[in-house]
Amino acid sequence: MKTNRPTTDTWPPTPDTRPPAPDTLVISKYLPRSLRFLAFMTGLDIAERWKGIDPRRLPLDRTDIAILSILVRNSRESCMRIAKQVGVTEATVRRRIRSLVSKGLIQSFTTWVHLPPVEGSVKAFVHLAVGPERISDVVARLMRHPRVSAIHRVTGPHNILLTAVFVSTGELQDFADNFLRIDGISGSEIQIVMGSHKEDAWGGI
Repeated sequence: MKTNRPTTDTWPPTPDTRPPAPDTLVISKYLPRSLRFLAFMTGLDIAERWKGIDPRRLPLDRTDIAILSILVRNSRESCMRIAKQVGVTEATVRRRIRSLVSKGLIQSFTTWVHLPPVEGSVKAFVHLAVGPERISDVVARLMRHPRVSAIHRVTGPHNILLTAVFVSTGELQDFADNFLRIDGISGSEIQIVMGSHKEDAWGGI
């Protein structure tokens, strides 16, 4: 893309007059139409999330973002198929993935299991009020529980938020009545998920 970027002695201009950065991340328009559609349908449009960020400030480029968009959707996608969708060589895809891993942008390759065909899963959001001096101990114990899938520190009177997926309501009841009797937890509130309109397939933070 050609730009009329000023010479270095006048760049950057003042905030009031600075033009859009070259190749500012309107990256979704560079992705194949199929990827743009799937990103929209799954809510995993990394390009849309990072739009407007000066690409010179990012540790990756449009090709990296296109590859990430595919891997977030399906971490088992072959390098050959990714290369065809992105329009680069298979060797380039392999090299870019290794680079993304080494930079820490890709933390792991995992599988998102759909549980309902096997079990009557009960998903719940658990809000806990924990004293500041006990947070480390409480979180350490919560992390060892096999049904707890996420733990967040949040604002408000309930300062710990859990996401947990139980095999049955009986498991949830046992968790609430027994496991949550941890020294340091002064209050709790449990919300059972009745249904989901949109699921998050990635942590983000």
